[in-house]
Amino acid sequence: MVMDAYKNNEISMNNIETTPWNPEFLESINLLLCPYHRYFFQYDEMIKKQNKDFKAGTIRAYEVMGYEKTLFEKYKDVNLKEKPTELEQRGGAYYSDVACDVLASIYSDEGRIHVVNIANNGHVKNVGENDSLEISCVIDARGATPLDRINEVPRSVKGLYEMFKSYEIVAAEAAFEKNYNKALLALNLCPFTRSDNVNKVMFDEMIEAHKD
Repeated sequence: MVMDAYKNNEISMNNIETTPWNPEFLESINLLLCPYHRYFFQYDEMIKKQNKDFKAGTIRAYEVMGYEKTLFEKYKDVNLKEKPTELEQRGGAYYSDVACDVLASIYSDEGRIHVVNIANNGHVKNVGENDSLEISCVIDARGATPLDRINEVPRSVKGLYEMFKSYEIVAAEAAFEKNYNKALLALNLCPFTRSDNVNKVMFDEMIEAHKD
């Protein structure tokens, strides 16, 4: 079933390199993966691609900074009535459409289905009550109601889920408390980082660069 979902229309994003999934892996995990999962399950390939882009000066961050500079200049024009083309290149071009659709569904009590972030509140029994979940919901005058109940996060990805929740929560606490050690701990807990020594150097450099 999972493999059939990928045969004719691979889920893709313009700003993420699309490399083929191993078919045996897809069969074994039996979940639909989005392009962001390549950072977890194709780590070496993604790092190689990003290092290549960095050396060529074509990394995504530089592109986005360029788009935003142009956008902010255009937004200075109070008479601007057309959506800037750079917005689609920046990403998130259609979030405003989704936001309006959600508002309309709440106001009209229409019950449209959207993927939104909600508090768990027992919808998934093997994760935290206060964890935020991105899940398909019916949107009506009551707010957001999960479309169906997911009993558990599969064991195959539960560890990855908990690892990310841990680093995100510690990072939020560090920001709220202005706690250096907690912030560094959050960086070390992130599965995309692989060395506490490198993280310390990188973190101190970021603090220096953004101290103002």
